[in-house]
Amino acid sequence: MYKIAKKHRITKKDKQNIVNNFKKELEKTSSIIVANYQGLTVAQLTEFKRGLAKYNAKFKVVRQKLFELAIKQTELENIRNFIHNAIGIIYCYNEDELLNILKYIIDYSKQNENLKILGGFLYNEICDFGKIKAISSLPSKQELIAKLLLLLNSPINRMYLTLRTPISSLINILSIKSKKE
Repeated sequence: MYKIAKKHRITKKDKQNIVNNFKKELEKTSSIIVANYQGLTVAQLTEFKRGLAKYNAKFKVVRQKLFELAIKQTELENIRNFIHNAIGIIYCYNEDELLNILKYIIDYSKQNENLKILGGFLYNEICDFGKIKAISSLPSKQELIAKLLLLLNSPINRMYLTLRTPISSLINILSIKSKKE
């Protein structure tokens, strides 16, 4: 016959280890994002995690009460307002990639409506979904550098064309005059 598996009870020591692991993980990260993943399939969640890994970020499913214990009496304590139901935490380890991570998360949540961004801790500030969405719409560092270089190069190009036009006109006039003679 079939054996019915007993529910594995987590001991107090196990819970303390989980809380300590959360604390260690939070010390390593520059930013975190809280998301509700309820309704995502395993395949969708796996795809989401792989996408995050490209940006040096990771998604962890957390137990609400244990995570609340880990953030208690820290600068993240106010993030508790976003924690309810089935939540996962997106840990962002590289501040330089944060904008790309946010863009990826927002795009993925548009494709999969079951992934809901609740809030986060970005740039040393608690942010709600609206703020996260606004930050994700900003241009990346590379885009800003490209625009700056284009703006800096534009006056130089205009000056070059302005200086070149009279010279080429003079050459054309001399060329026409030499053909007539």
